[in-house]
Amino acid sequence: MISKSMANVRCFVAGAVLVVFLTYGCSAFAAPRSQPEKRGSVASSPVSKTNPIVDLVLIYDTGGGRVPWTTNSFKPYVYREENGKFEWLFDGFLFIDFLAPSGARLCPITNNKNATQRDWQELIDHYFQEGQSISVLETLLDSLEAKGHHALRKRQVVITLPTPIVGAEPWGEFAGKKMDFHKSGDQVKAAQWYVDQVLKRWQEKKFKHLELAGFYWVFERAWKDHHSLEIARDLQSKGCFLYWIPSWPQGRKTWPEYGFDFVYQQPNYFFHRQPTPSDRLEEACRFAESCGTSMEMEFNKSLLDHPEFLTYFDEYLQAYEKHGVWEKKPVAYYEGHDGWFEMAASKNPAVKSRYNALADIVVKRQKKRDAGFIFRQEEK
Repeated sequence: MISKSMANVRCFVAGAVLVVFLTYGCSAFAAPRSQPEKRGSVASSPVSKTNPIVDLVLIYDTGGGRVPWTTNSFKPYVYREENGKFEWLFDGFLFIDFLAPSGARLCPITNNKNATQRDWQELIDHYFQEGQSISVLETLLDSLEAKGHHALRKRQVVITLPTPIVGAEPWGEFAGKKMDFHKSGDQVKAAQWYVDQVLKRWQEKKFKHLELAGFYWVFERAWKDHHSLEIARDLQSKGCFLYWIPSWPQGRKTWPEYGFDFVYQQPNYFFHRQPTPSDRLEEACRFAESCGTSMEMEFNKSLLDHPEFLTYFDEYLQAYEKHGVWEKKPVAYYEGHDGWFEMAASKNPAVKSRYNALADIVVKRQKKRDAGFIFRQEEK
């Protein structure tokens, strides 16, 4: 919980932070990028923007007593090195969880208690604590540079944005006032407080190899009463993007009305075998094409021990090849927690061949981006 202070001190700090934002925007925290159009009116069709991330891997962290990330566990996500050949892999890292370190829920998908301001603060503290999470990734990249491996582009980070759940109380205070999440204005103010705290901490860290691309709308559904559009406007005014990865069939053709900049559709084909239709991947790809969004690649450690999941994995590769996803669109990657790490270390030829098949795709896409190609979610 943020400690209380005198009103004039609050005003001074808020003013100082505002000056930083107005002077630098997110350029103090992130890479130069094509700015979204101003949302005085909502776009009726996808707005052409450049996503700074080609391959965004989900890094589950903080909640549910997860095993902490180390430089060693990050290695197979950052690069592949075999037979003396070094190749860069994922260029984007989404630090995500649905639960705060305390176990409180960050969005309305469990029966856990709602996260408070203290929980939101502890989430921020975890992400920015030295020796874990984002700092560990920076340490790895620094060590690689010392060995002569310098990426042409900085790696991008996306940070989870907790959902200001309607009616969640007591949450905490902002500017000396208790926030009431029955009021839309208070929901938006709470989100703005969180964003400002993250941006401040990011600036303080002065990462050399990382840039902050934006924030992730952690709730996999879009409800108007969570006011994502108003929150997105605040983010965009600071030069930050809002990312979203909706579950199936929660994706919406009207996603621009919710303020999202970049959307990746989950097919939810890999996990739910019954009664998932065999044509789900085809259906999901066509849906994404119809509304101008990207796709998520999905797998987990089930494929280590169950051969049928290797087939499902192959079907994703084939469907995304058929629909040009690998060729031209940004992609998000759900791998459970350390599924990719286990695949990279596997001695099972069937598993290792799948690891190399996907790694080959990612390496090719990264080289293509380094050469100047722009991957876009909307159809051209």
